[in-house]
Amino acid sequence: ENDDKISKLVKMNRTLSRKCAYLENIYEKISNGSHVDLISQNGDVNSLVNYYESQIEIKNEEIEKFKNELDNMLKILHTLNV
Repeated sequence: ENDDKISKLVKMNRTLSRKCAYLENIYEKISNGSHVDLISQNGDVNSLVNYYESQIEIKNEEIEKFKNELDNMLKILHTLNV
């Protein structure tokens, strides 16, 4: 039974590692300002604002999912410790 739990933890850890890379990529996109050229292309500040709002929303959703997975891992770890 513990082996199954450990195997599940290993899988969850791999998934979270990939999610970390994904979140880092989103953060880089948001923070490096590479989409400022949207303004120069069409002069539309709203498109830039909409882009950043959607990226931040995606980031926040992914962080929440990440947190939930960490909570699940912690629950499994607590059952191993009993």
